[in-house]
Amino acid sequence: MKKLFLSLALLTLTLPCMAYTVSFDSSNANYEGAPDSTTGGAACSAGDVCADTLTWFNFGGSGVTLDVSAYLWNTEADIVAWHDIVPGGGGLGSAESADLGDSSADNNVGYESIRLMFSSAVHITGLWFTNHGAVSGMTTCLSTTVGCGPSAVTNAAGYAAVDFLTDRLDVESWHGTDFDTEWYLAGIEFTTSVPESSSLILMLLGIAGLVIGRKQTLT
Repeated sequence: MKKLFLSLALLTLTLPCMAYTVSFDSSNANYEGAPDSTTGGAACSAGDVCADTLTWFNFGGSGVTLDVSAYLWNTEADIVAWHDIVPGGGGLGSAESADLGDSSADNNVGYESIRLMFSSAVHITGLWFTNHGAVSGMTTCLSTTVGCGPSAVTNAAGYAAVDFLTDRLDVESWHGTDFDTEWYLAGIEFTTSVPESSSLILMLLGIAGLVIGRKQTLT
């Protein structure tokens, strides 16, 4: 029994992290596709998906649920998350409700922000940005708290390496950026530990139960 638990303890310490790269841009090979479900869905341009909250279950095959919303000046009022799918070269944008149907309003400008909420903490290691091809010299604020205080500021030109262990990330244009710059959040790179701690505990208890039951049967 002691050897069994020692082996399981060593297994726990050496559990790998699973890495995932998911694109919201339909022209990318890692494209995840449209959300599994939407809440408060609204009509927008052909082929695209808009809602107060866009939800991906089992995001990228990670087992984690991702909710995407958008806000303006942290009010979260009268602004929807817009998944620009058609044509390729887009990603996650936002728009005011009055602009739904206008495909030129589907990106992020000014203080329009994208909020990512994960069902459990993940380690975010990279983000991709695009404006139908490129974003040049855009300064982006990344925050894990209310608003967009500069928890991290990165000059994003396509790919930006980041380092966040969090269940929430806000992405917003920041000082030094022309607030007329149009951008999409085109993709995300993150890792998760496998299995989750709760699953591991259940596995350990199950194995221990089997071993104890077998010993009682033999005696």
